[in-house]
Amino acid sequence: MTYTTDDDTSIGIYTRAKAEWGTVQSEHGILALTQQAYVSDTGMHYLALAMDPFGNRYRVTWETTPEWDEAKEEYLSTGDVGILDDESNACDWTHPRRVIRI
Repeated sequence: MTYTTDDDTSIGIYTRAKAEWGTVQSEHGILALTQQAYVSDTGMHYLALAMDPFGNRYRVTWETTPEWDEAKEEYLSTGDVGILDDESNACDWTHPRRVIRI
């Protein structure tokens, strides 16, 4: 579920989103993800929307790790799933590549 500011007060939405989807630290402070991260069309990044306690919205981008990229190549050539069955391996989730206020 993606939360919008029409659902409740910003702090209420922020609190529920933190509990459901987690947080990410950025130069904008601690942001609550408002959706599960998803892979980009190119497969080279993961994206998610986030918000701060004041209701400001952000787009968060993570780059896939070299290990993830190698595992994708391995899968394409051999069919071996390897680490691809666990997306926690896809990115360095504690260090987003980019956080943009939208």
